[in-house]
Amino acid sequence: MTENEKNFTWEDYKREYMTPDEIKRLEREAASLCKLIELRDRLHLTQKDVSSLSGIKQPMIARLESGQVNARIRTVQKYLSSMGYTLAVIRKDDPEKIIMRFDED
Repeated sequence: MTENEKNFTWEDYKREYMTPDEIKRLEREAASLCKLIELRDRLHLTQKDVSSLSGIKQPMIARLESGQVNARIRTVQKYLSSMGYTLAVIRKDDPEKIIMRFDED
């Protein structure tokens, strides 16, 4: 590995190889994953706890939280429901208006 390769940062990579839209999409995805982990942490639950509550295998939860998989809506809903949350579709221009909820029941 050359000295230049060692000094090539994530910021350098984004500037060099990604469009602004790709960067925004990636940042939104990362924020969503952080929110999932934050919800679990707030309840003092481990991945194993959520696995027991949701029926999702712990390795899948690890992959979901790390962004290694594009999870199905059903999987995300089971994950959220196990902690007392739900997934909903809302209007961007009217965040109070819920269009659809993905409830477990």
